[in-house]
Order: sequence, then structure tokens, then C-alpha cells
Amino acid sequence: MSDQFGEKGVASSNPDKPAFIPDSHQLISTEVDKLTGSRTKARARAIDTLYEAEIKKIDQDPERLLELIEKRQQCTTAQTVLPEMSVQILKGVAEHIHEIDLIISQYSRDWPIDRMPLVDLAIMRVGVWEIRFNPEIDGPVAVSEAAKIGRVYSGVRSAAFINALLDSVSKEELD
Repeated sequence: MSDQFGEKGVASSNPDKPAFIPDSHQLISTEVDKLTGSRTKARARAIDTLYEAEIKKIDQDPERLLELIEKRQQCTTAQTVLPEMSVQILKGVAEHIHEIDLIISQYSRDWPIDRMPLVDLAIMRVGVWEIRFNPEIDGPVAVSEAAKIGRVYSGVRSAAFINALLDSVSKEELD
């Protein structure tokens, strides 16, 4: 672990190694076990990969995001292969990242994206993609799933913010 992190637990900038924050990873690994259902777990894996991209500062570059997705599709000793649903979500987010971030910015009003917790941003990106760009998922289902994952990953207050933002996006989509 010492080759990836300094004393303050900063993630490696090496794009071949998964991002890992020692303090939060242990919490998230334990908490993710509380998530049930293959679709929920696939969403969580997509969120983990988006979070990794955010830490590595490649989340705004669709090509580099797609490269990361390819790397995560290969089985390594550190993790299992991404489920197909995770790959579908990640490719969709990569394809629409700028539109998704614009939507999040419009609905978050006084809370700029660059001030949002990165995990919350990853969750909202998946939720917005499911609501706006994935006709297979109903808006209320996407909102509920994002809020559930938000409670596990970020706590009740963040989950409430995620829920409110995505609910607004979903309601406008229905109009």
C-alpha cells in the first residue's frame, strides 16, 4: 500500500491501479455488502468506477473514462470484472458526461459541482443518466436506487440531497 499512497492516504495517479482511499474504502466495502440485488450492486460498481475516475481527474474526458472502463472489465487480483450492467451505465455516462453535469448544475442551483462530494457526484451522474438517457429504467426507480446507494455511501443528509435533485430531474422528464 505504501507504493500507492503517501502518509495522508492520497490515491495513486497511476491509471493502471484502481483508486483506493484507505479510510473510506474499508467503510464502503463493508457498507456495500448491505446493498442487495444484482442491479443495485451493478450500479454501485459503476459508481465506484466513476469515483475512481474523479479521483484520477479523468471524469471529464470521455476517451480516458472509456479506457478506464476497459481496464476494469479485465479481471485483476484486486477486483472482479465489472458486470455488464455497470459497463452499460459507465459507457452511457461517458457518452453524455457534459450533458449530465449541466443537468446536475441546473438542478443544484446554489451548490456548484466542484464543491460536491465526489461520491455524491458519481451517484447523481448515474441517476441522471438512468433518468434522461436510459429508457429501460423508470425515473422513480432510478431516484430510489440512487437514494439507497447514497444512504450507504454518504449518509442520510447526502441521500436526501441526491433524492431531491434526482426527483426534480425525474419529474421534469415526465412533463
